Amino acid sequence: MDLDAYAEFAAQELQWFRNRLLREGVARLWQSCLVAGRDGLREVEARHGNAIREYVECAQAERETILRRILGEKERHLFLIAAADSVRSGAALLDLVASRGLSASYKPGKAFLLMQAAQIARDLAEMNDSPWPFDDYADPFS
Repeated sequence: MDLDAYAEFAAQELQWFRNRLLREGVARLWQSCLVAGRDGLREVEARHGNAIREYVECAQAERETILRRILGEKERHLFLIAAADSVRSGAALLDLVASRGLSASYKPGKAFLLMQAAQIARDLAEMNDSPWPFDDYADPFS
């Protein structure tokens, strides 16, 4: 399996999601996230988990139709943050896996693959764990 192609796709999707968030306005997103907090974000993720997955997996042209089902600005903002965070997490993992060449297709030693996976896990743990995707605004979830 050519993981580079998946990592590249994920990076493109990440850019699309960033641009979609910017259309909402960072200040308005920040305010919605600040009011809701992590608990509010978790509630939206629980309530709309299937829709978030559908939103991420569907064609870009279909996403606005799905988003129109989410009523209220704050709910929409949290939905978008949750979807973008899923994409960001997946993109980070795919990038690390591709950069480390983690694949069993070339039949590496099991211990070698285990150590590659361990390093990827450590790298992921060191990454920012906040769902807030913008560096120019304080993290409303902290």
